[in-house]
Amino acid sequence: MKVVRVLFGLAVVLSLTTTSRANFLINGDFSAGNTGFTSGYTFVPNNVMNPSEGIYSVGATPSLVNGSWTNPSGITGAPVSNSPAPAGNMLFVNGSSSPTTVWSETIGALTANTNYLFSGYLASLFNVSPAVLTITAGSTTLFSGLVAPATAGSWAGFQTGFNSGVNTSLTFSIVNTNIAAQGNDFAIDSLALNPATVPEPTSFALMGAGVLGLGMIASRRRRQAVA
Repeated sequence: MKVVRVLFGLAVVLSLTTTSRANFLINGDFSAGNTGFTSGYTFVPNNVMNPSEGIYSVGATPSLVNGSWTNPSGITGAPVSNSPAPAGNMLFVNGSSSPTTVWSETIGALTANTNYLFSGYLASLFNVSPAVLTITAGSTTLFSGLVAPATAGSWAGFQTGFNSGVNTSLTFSIVNTNIAAQGNDFAIDSLALNPATVPEPTSFALMGAGVLGLGMIASRRRRQAVA
């Protein structure tokens, strides 16, 4: 019974520390399809060829919308710490000839004066004129001049921290500032907004107590077995 109680305590602590890093974004990995965000681009189905500029789609295979696109696969550089590696659906875009909001979502229930992390992955779908993104949180610029990889087909992670200040609600936006008609095709995936926190000292204490308890029980059983 003691072992069960200790394990349960550890499970609760681990669950709390994991939950504290939950993604605030509704559909940051786009697994739910074209929902949970808004875009200034025109949506097209993910299985209909459409080479037009200023369109976007959500799916797992960009080449089904534009046959000249390279479907992203590997990751360039180290993965970012708080976004899962891209898999399945992604948001893919044929860059507009004017600076246009690619993705936007308003997040409420933030805590004022709190540090957060915003992260995700970006890939080029074509080797010409990579996209150049600006990412904002309200009036705060998180990224300016974030350039997609020069080589099509590889994901590059991005991540930055910021403080919410007095805000408990913020609109996060990604704008493509590249207005080139040729190329300028890209994909985004695994967007995440997480609190930049570590477990509270009390959580560490509880976890330590739980591990110590398991050690004591195991030691006691070994002594009993020897006796």
